[in-house]
Amino acid sequence: MENNKTKIVIGTSQLGWNLNLKKKKELLEVIKYSLERKIPLHISTLYGNSIDIISKNFFPISNYDPKIFLKVDFSNKEVFYHQIYYTIRKLGIKDKLIIQIENSFDLIDLKELDKAINEFNNFISINEVYFSPIKNNSHNYINFFKDKRFNIAIQFSLIEREFDERLIDMGKKILSLRSFGKGLSNFEFQDYNKSNKEQANLKRDELYKLINLENISEKEARLKYIFNHQKINYCTISTAKISHLEEIMKIEKENIQKETWNKLDNFSKKSSINDIKIKHIPKNYKYFYKDLSFFFSLSILKDLKREQKIKTSYILLFICYFPKNILEKVKRLIYNIFLHRIAIILKK
Repeated sequence: MENNKTKIVIGTSQLGWNLNLKKKKELLEVIKYSLERKIPLHISTLYGNSIDIISKNFFPISNYDPKIFLKVDFSNKEVFYHQIYYTIRKLGIKDKLIIQIENSFDLIDLKELDKAINEFNNFISINEVYFSPIKNNSHNYINFFKDKRFNIAIQFSLIEREFDERLIDMGKKILSLRSFGKGLSNFEFQDYNKSNKEQANLKRDELYKLINLENISEKEARLKYIFNHQKINYCTISTAKISHLEEIMKIEKENIQKETWNKLDNFSKKSSINDIKIKHIPKNYKYFYKDLSFFFSLSILKDLKREQKIKTSYILLFICYFPKNILEKVKRLIYNIFLHRIAIILKK
């Protein structure tokens, strides 16, 4: 059963980074703590080798009966099948899954997506699908969300509003991504905006002025703003320490004066207007190919081919990425050996 008393969803993207063993261990402890308390997880086939790491430590994840948001690419139906089958089998997911489609999705492919979801529903329940509009393509989704059952996942925090404001008033469930603003000291988002130190400094100064007047810490301001936003159903937050998560959970239960929240809301809306945009390049299936377990994946593709869900040409395309897959694993191995050596030297 899901923990309905929290909006928190634990992000796992950091697991796919090149981390030292201590940091990775801390992240896994946070995930274990969250699973035991029925706090939902946000995972992705596009987050490096994070799915494999979660599998190694928590398989079968169905033992925890978690609520899982899975972000995938929908470059085409075959890629979609591959990612979901891989995740289900790698993690041991048995009955339910929530899908978030990466923001590269073309609404022309909606019939293909509908068909794929209906086929998946024969053996696993996909009862919620979230699309991920961003500022420069939000207008494509306005009419779409009026009639469809799909929900919304947006880059949204006190200091980031990477979407068309009309979207949050459409009566849909909303999953906010990077709800803490990508870290307490962060005021820039170079994956969507051009590097602009001057704008970031202005944003920082204005926020500090506001929180000093309201006698509230920056951490409280960031968290209480998003937790108390009535249009937000889920807030994705990443942290590497259980003590930090416990503090976040404590803050979530605390009240904030309506007047203070309104001032934070005005700041959030006003401060994001001057962000200078870049053309965002979304992650696609190539991020999935380079980090997965290659031979485990081949066995899945064999089953998908037998069920006529993919063609031989797709398997051949996947095999072409084998050298890159091996190279990525060698790079990770070298990096981990290097970190291990450094750790030994520092202990001396």
